[in-house]
Amino acid sequence: MTGGKHHHHQQVQQDIKPIDYAKKVKHHKHNEHLAGLGVVAAGTYAKHEKHMIKKDPAHFHKHKIEAKIASAVAVVARWVRVA
Repeated sequence: MTGGKHHHHQQVQQDIKPIDYAKKVKHHKHNEHLAGLGVVAAGTYAKHEKHMIKKDPAHFHKHKIEAKIASAVAVVARWVRVA
């Protein structure tokens, strides 16, 4: 390769840092708490939409669909939290 770019003969050594397992556990626990909040938020929104079905019968179909979507999101968020 004459005049070729990106032709390296030496590899750059990277500093190998020890794994901080306590930090990983803390990060994982934080993510679980956020997932739990997602479950609560989706469940609350589903309950709100069910209330809106009764309160606003003119838009029954829209609120019914949104309630089902919110319920599905809550179930999936719960499943992801457990997994």
